[in-house]
Amino acid sequence: MLFCIFTDITAQSVASRATANIISALSLTKAEGTQGELDWGDIVAGSTTSTVYLSPDETGIRTIGDPGATLASSNTGNAAKFMLSGEENATVDISILSPDIVLDDAMGNFMNASLALSEDVTILTEGEAEIYVGGMLTIGPEQSLGSYSGYFELNVHYQ
Repeated sequence: MLFCIFTDITAQSVASRATANIISALSLTKAEGTQGELDWGDIVAGSTTSTVYLSPDETGIRTIGDPGATLASSNTGNAAKFMLSGEENATVDISILSPDIVLDDAMGNFMNASLALSEDVTILTEGEAEIYVGGMLTIGPEQSLGSYSGYFELNVHYQ
């Protein structure tokens, strides 16, 4: 009499642990007052197209890229400042949702701007970081006088 016992020697099981770590939500806020606004300052338009660059940092230095316009000293402008907070030492990606924007004067006149960040990735040293937005503004020849404005949005997320 022959007996056979079959065992599946290829089947195995193992247990593992599942974990989760809840961290602080990111918080992004504008600096108070005019520091939270991107302002190229007072500019005198020239007879040719010109560009004004505003550095995306604490200094917010303005420079003329293409000659034609003149920078007035009455309002030197500033880069927009934002405060970011979250999990200490975490790495965060930062982006401008639409870096090319249009500033208009509500009278049908406009200027184009290309925005720039102080950095697109930052580490939240002690859970905080400062972010600046500057960029390049294109001024048309004999640009119409007036106050121009436009809007932009920042996006932040943990890496």
